[in-house]
Amino acid sequence: MSFQQVIAGKVKLNGLGGIRRHLQERQRVKTNPNIDLSRSYLNHCIEELTPDHLNSRVNSRIKQLGLKKKPRSDAVGLEDIIISASSEFMLTADATLREQYFTDALHFFQNRYGKENVMYCHCHMDESNPHIHVGIVPITPDGRLSAKCLFNPKSLEQLQTDFYEQVSKFYGWNVGNLTPRNICLYNSSKRNKPKHRLSTLRTPSTLLFSLNKKSRK
Repeated sequence: MSFQQVIAGKVKLNGLGGIRRHLQERQRVKTNPNIDLSRSYLNHCIEELTPDHLNSRVNSRIKQLGLKKKPRSDAVGLEDIIISASSEFMLTADATLREQYFTDALHFFQNRYGKENVMYCHCHMDESNPHIHVGIVPITPDGRLSAKCLFNPKSLEQLQTDFYEQVSKFYGWNVGNLTPRNICLYNSSKRNKPKHRLSTLRTPSTLLFSLNKKSRK
């Protein structure tokens, strides 16, 4: 039985160049042994949402908020969401169905966090399991830059449930037949190495999210 994978990691304003290089310059990524450069030509953007000029675009979006104080360089300026599914679906589904799943996922995040706040949707086909990265500037409905407000443990748990209800279940995945997965907290600035292990979550997916006490903005 297939299950969804929705993984969230915080990116600081001074780390935007790093995430852009990870998305686009695959030959320069030294920390991921799963990258098969012979397949990197298959990587592509969904609906032309490219990470090109990411730094300037994120900062331009934040500037539009008219904040009284400019965010610090170590403030969280982007949430990088990885969306995939179990390998029995991702590696056996035809390209059209897989692309539709990724497109549905993109529309879910655009509707949830605002189309104007979604900076990119980049598909990686050169790793062991195909997936997309969706980059979201964490802007609250009242116009604040706050990853802590939008992407905290409680809201991320709800995100998993809502994503299942609005996207995954239409692909025939049955939450009742899925084994609960561990919640894993990680700091994306430390090569995504798990820091803590929590109790299991009774939802159809794996939940990972950033925990960075120094950058909770």
